[in-house]
Amino acid sequence: MGGILPQEICYVGDSFENDIVGAKAAGWNAVWYNHRGHQAAGDVKPDAVVRSEAELIACLEKISTKE
Repeated sequence: MGGILPQEICYVGDSFENDIVGAKAAGWNAVWYNHRGHQAAGDVKPDAVVRSEAELIACLEKISTKE
């Protein structure tokens, strides 16, 4: 079976509980777009946290050049 492996996916979301927790549970990489300045709850750790669109673009560019 071909396709994309879970660890090859990078999910970007602004809701820690809905987006980051869910992405990590699926085995995906997760970038938290925390533009509201919220605190993370629980033991789940995003792969990166960004607070602006400029930081998000830089983060995604960095991730895309890892290959």
